[in-house]
Amino acid sequence: EVRASAGTGLVPVEEGEVELLAFRRDWLRRMGVNPRQAALIVATGDSMEPSIPDGAIMLLDTAITEVRNGWICAIVRDGELLVKRIQKKLDGSVLLISDNERYQAEEIGEDRLHQLHIAGRVRWVGRAV
Repeated sequence: EVRASAGTGLVPVEEGEVELLAFRRDWLRRMGVNPRQAALIVATGDSMEPSIPDGAIMLLDTAITEVRNGWICAIVRDGELLVKRIQKKLDGSVLLISDNERYQAEEIGEDRLHQLHIAGRVRWVGRAV
């Protein structure tokens, strides 16, 4: 079970299969996701609300590891797994943006971009209503 912070940051402590959630391979492929590179993680925290609420399950495309403007991605920064919206700036820096307006964006300077690892792009979010 891997949990990604939609808040201050979490360190993934255990990976493995806890429960099964089935997705059709043809549905994944239509979305452009290779089924072998799909992963599920759980959001913890409210920084990405309303887009991704606390406890939501997120489908990641782990084949995507580059920084792309506007995408919501799972990011490993300083050993912590975060989920943030990415904005590239003209000066080469990157903003990690929370959708919840209560949280400020974090700017990562071009000289620190090597400290970011994109673990995957969030392609689907499932939540209870």
